[in-house]
Amino acid sequence: MRSRFRKRGDYGGLAGCRAPWKEALKERNMLQSQQVLEWQAEGEARGRIQSLREVLRNLLEDRFGALPEVVLGRINSAEDVSQLASAVRQAYKIQSPDELPL
Repeated sequence: MRSRFRKRGDYGGLAGCRAPWKEALKERNMLQSQQVLEWQAEGEARGRIQSLREVLRNLLEDRFGALPEVVLGRINSAEDVSQLASAVRQAYKIQSPDELPL
């Protein structure tokens, strides 16, 4: 399994291919690249996950003070947008951070 840092290096290698890629797309009368659209969607999903994690940490810290490492670990390892969004909604209802539904 390759690490995300290896993948970043792979993407960085594409930097020198911009001009040939742009020319190839023009020849095919292509306005959008499916691969670029996928990369954009992945980036948007990662951004949404990071935002939800931050909102959840802030809400819980405002309510309960410093959070236990185990709770922070659960928040930081959560990858599902709908699960994180649900946890944000539940943050107002729980009585302790240990009740966090993650």
